[in-house]
Amino acid sequence: LKLQFLYFIGRIKMDRRTKVVTAIKEFTEKFDATIAGLAAQDKPTTHPENPELLMTFLMSAMEVQGKYGFEMKDLEGAEVEFKDDAEVTQLIKDLKTQLTNAGLPTSMPKPQQ
Repeated sequence: LKLQFLYFIGRIKMDRRTKVVTAIKEFTEKFDATIAGLAAQDKPTTHPENPELLMTFLMSAMEVQGKYGFEMKDLEGAEVEFKDDAEVTQLIKDLKTQLTNAGLPTSMPKPQQ
C-alpha cells in the first residue's frame, strides 16, 4: 500500500512538471509569435511604447492559465519547485529574459494584505 502511495505522489509531481513545461513552452511560443508579428508590421515590440503588447501578453497568459491551470504568477514558485531541473529552469529563464526585453513584468505583483 505504501508503495502505491509513493507512486501516486510521484505521478502527481510528474504530471505537474509536464503541465508546467508545456504551459511555459506554449506561452513562450505565443509571445514569440506576437513579437515577430509586431516587428513585421514595423510596430514597437516593447512596452510601454506599444500598449497593445500588454493586452496580448495578458490574453495569452489567461489562455495558458485556462488550459493548464498555470498562471504567470506561478513562475517564481515553479522556479523554486523545480530548481534542480535544468530544462524547467532554462525555460523559465528564457521566458523571463523575453519578458524583460519586451519591458513586461516577470512576476505579478502580490496583492497587498
